[in-house]
Amino acid sequence: MQSKANKEKEHEEQRLGQLIYDALNSCTDYIPKLKNAVVITAEHIQEENKEGALELLPKVAEGISWLVGAIAALKKHGLLESINIEEINEHLKELESALKNRDFVLTADLLEYEIAPMLDSWLYAIRQEAKLKKEI
Repeated sequence: MQSKANKEKEHEEQRLGQLIYDALNSCTDYIPKLKNAVVITAEHIQEENKEGALELLPKVAEGISWLVGAIAALKKHGLLESINIEEINEHLKELESALKNRDFVLTADLLEYEIAPMLDSWLYAIRQEAKLKKEI
């Protein structure tokens, strides 16, 4: 017969497992939307639609911040070890510098050729982790 403490511990582990699985799924649902916003922002810049780009940039930044926070929380539980969140911080610093210098070509390039592909690789890693969690 299981003790009450063991039952509670098992219940907590199940809840944590479900929360982790839900967080992984939230990330897999969100990343394609975020990537789309990143690509559209780059397109707006390339088309010299500065208003459209300036409208989306804060949303993209907020989305990246949320995603990095979610991944950091999952990493604390030993997950998503293949994702290096510091890498995106480097690109965000470059992006900030490009924007300050009004280098819109570099801004669009960073979004399209650095950040968007990184989101794809993160999505792949997260999907793999979610698959493993589902099988357990």
